[in-house]
Amino acid sequence: MQDISGRRLRDLSDLIAMQIASRGNLTTPERQTKHLKDFLRYFVITQDEHDADNPFKRMPYDDMPHLGYLAELWVNEQLLVIAKSRQLLCTWLWCAVLLWDTMFKDGRLNIIINKREDDADETIDRMRFIYDNLPGAMQAAIPADRTPQGQLGSYCKLSFSQHNSLIRGLPQNPDAVRKNTASNLFIDEAAFIERAAECYTAALPTIRGGGKLILNSTPKGQNFFAKLFQDLGDDIG
Repeated sequence: MQDISGRRLRDLSDLIAMQIASRGNLTTPERQTKHLKDFLRYFVITQDEHDADNPFKRMPYDDMPHLGYLAELWVNEQLLVIAKSRQLLCTWLWCAVLLWDTMFKDGRLNIIINKREDDADETIDRMRFIYDNLPGAMQAAIPADRTPQGQLGSYCKLSFSQHNSLIRGLPQNPDAVRKNTASNLFIDEAAFIERAAECYTAALPTIRGGGKLILNSTPKGQNFFAKLFQDLGDDIG
């Protein structure tokens, strides 16, 4: 049985049951914050391609305080512009956060924007990996759609038709962004997306409609992402 945060899954059975029971009923920011932080702390497994001996490991939530800080910011804010350095697990964090949002809320449309469509599918692959490593009871209670061959999701898509929630991956096409009213729109490595300014402008109705917009990137000189980041002053180091 998998060991998570020093405790075995059977010792987390009550927490698993509480997480499942709260699905569709996360009505306050306080309730959402606690539920999400428990999900990140106890149930999210990440993959470290650089570690040949131990590539699969729980998210080091308690060892990296910025993870909980960013998760709480996301609950309470509509626009986040995150300039990060590498090895901070920020992309893994947002994958886990948006997977949580899609699993535990009804009628969600969460969109991932990357430079290329294949890159967007690779980001959704991280979400598939996290879901596949969740406790079996959680997967059984909140089943993701699978192909007839048993594949989790499809190209650039991970869906939960039981409660009509969906994650979609798109390339850097402002017209595609404009056609979708997202619950959350996540632009990953925004500094490396040539059409980031157009995508940002196309995504603004997401915020006006009550959704959330996340731009996450390592810096790349003075470009649109750098200017937006400097204007908003959201540096986390």
